[in-house]
Amino acid sequence: MWIKIILSLLVASTIAQASLPELFFENVNGVYTDGKGSAHVMDAKYKIDNVLLMHKDIEVNFNKKEKNLVLLGPSTVVHFGFDFSFLNIFRIFDFKGVDVKLKEKDFTIKAKTLFTQIGKFDYNIDNLSLKAQIQDMDDPDNLDQILDSFITKGSVEVDKVLYTPVSINDFKKELHLDKINLETLKFTNKMIKAKLRWLKLDVTQGQIRGSVLVDSWINAWLRFSGKIVNMKKSKVLRIELTRAKLGYFGVKRFVLKALRKLESDNISVDGNVINISIN
Repeated sequence: MWIKIILSLLVASTIAQASLPELFFENVNGVYTDGKGSAHVMDAKYKIDNVLLMHKDIEVNFNKKEKNLVLLGPSTVVHFGFDFSFLNIFRIFDFKGVDVKLKEKDFTIKAKTLFTQIGKFDYNIDNLSLKAQIQDMDDPDNLDQILDSFITKGSVEVDKVLYTPVSINDFKKELHLDKINLETLKFTNKMIKAKLRWLKLDVTQGQIRGSVLVDSWINAWLRFSGKIVNMKKSKVLRIELTRAKLGYFGVKRFVLKALRKLESDNISVDGNVINISIN
């Protein structure tokens, strides 16, 4: 979200530049819900060519329906036309302690805490770090080019994810999809705590490789790989899961089953492919 918001803000306020600007946003806190969002930025600096702009205590409001972004300073109000339809997959998005940095082509977002709701599920995320190698852009306001930059060279790291617990009975039924011998697994509670640690995901030229420690009914590493493509004409991000192993167990079908629970008007699972609408 912040890649598109910040780059669009810079482009909309100046003539197209030969090179990317430098920027640093510190301690961004905000929330998005019901198609509207607002954020507060404690300290913002960005350099365009030889011009350095600095702000303190900026308020930012954005509205998906009205397709606008409003920057509120102590004595300045600036309106930008902007399309936030790519936020459709989120019902709620709450973020705190976010730092954003772009220097040359290295783009980094770090967030202390994030809360989001997708479908019926809640997710609490601690210490997220997203990095991308920004490609040369004719139009940095183009979401396709921003996504292509991440797909070409990007990474995500997260310390911890907490999400909605699941019942043991439902969990066992889903494990049958991968023909796992349930006799080797021991369950002591009716509900399974849902916690993931040390998520790491790398994307290089559309190839995904990742791992995360499942700290739940089993303490084991989930390792996965796949492919990601930006389908520009249909405005869909296409992710194909090619491999998923939890310890010694192959769990690709189980993972896909879990992803199907997130299905909505903007997320669908077709075979091994997850489609995310960004229109």
